[in-house]
Amino acid sequence: MKTIPFKNTGLILEALKKEDFIFGSDNSIESNFGGVPLQSDGDWRPFAPVGEIQHHKEFRFDSNGCVSHGTLNVLEILLQRVHDKKINLSDRFVAKGSGTNPARGNTPKAVSDFIRHQWSVLEDMWPREGIGTIEEYYAELPKEMIRAAKILKGNHIFGYEYVNPFPNNLRAALKYSPIGMAVGFNGVDSRGLWTRGEALDGHWLTLLHIDDAGVYTVLDSYEPFIKRVHPDFQSTYTYRYYLDAEQYNALMQLLLFLREKLFKLKFGYVPTI
Repeated sequence: MKTIPFKNTGLILEALKKEDFIFGSDNSIESNFGGVPLQSDGDWRPFAPVGEIQHHKEFRFDSNGCVSHGTLNVLEILLQRVHDKKINLSDRFVAKGSGTNPARGNTPKAVSDFIRHQWSVLEDMWPREGIGTIEEYYAELPKEMIRAAKILKGNHIFGYEYVNPFPNNLRAALKYSPIGMAVGFNGVDSRGLWTRGEALDGHWLTLLHIDDAGVYTVLDSYEPFIKRVHPDFQSTYTYRYYLDAEQYNALMQLLLFLREKLFKLKFGYVPTI
C-alpha cells in the first residue's frame, strides 16, 4: 500500500441540531417539500465538472476551502441536471463569504447556508488563478460582487439535509443528488483504491456513485480529482442537497424526462425517473 500523509484540509464538523433536516426522517426535505428522484440509478459521474484544486502548489498555500469546493461541485451538477446550465461558480467567493477560517476551514452547514442565501459569482468574476497569497485569496468581497451573486441566484432555492452515512442510505440519497461527504484518507491499495486506515475525517468532497461492489467514486479538490474509494470506507458525516425542489411539478418532471432522453443519446444510457 502507498501511504499518503493526511492532515485536516478544512473540514469542521458540528453536532446536529433539533431543527436540522435528516434524510428519511419525519423532518426531511421530502416530507417538507416533496420532490422526485433526479437520477434513479444514483450515478452522477456523467455530470461531474472539471476538478479544481484547493492547494496552490505554485504559491505553496492551501485555502482550507474543501467544504466550499465540495458543496459547489454539488450545486453545479444540480444546475446542469435540473436546468441544463453548465456553469463554473467561484469557490473562492464562497470560502470567504461563508466565513472559512484560512487555518481551520469551515462546517458544511455554514457553507451550505451561505450558498442558500448569498449564492456565488462565476469563477472568472472572482477567480482562483493568479492569487499568490492566502491573504489575497481571502480578500474582502467587493459589494458589487455580492450584488452580482444575488442576481445570479435569482429564484433558485438551494438546501441540504444530513444523511446517516451507511451505504444503503447513501445509495438511496444519491437518487436525489450527489452527496457531500466527510473523509480521511491514509493511502492507496494495490488496486488503486483509496483507504482510510486510522485517518480521521478532516476533508469534504463530493460522492458521485457507489457501484455494485461497494466502491465509491468521488470528486475531490486534490489530484487526482476523480478517486475510487475502497468498499470498507465509511464516512462519519454526509449531506444530500436539493435545488428548486418546490418546483418539481408535472411540467418540471416532463422536462427532466426529456433531458434524460437527451443524456441517453450523449452518454449511452438512460436513468429513469
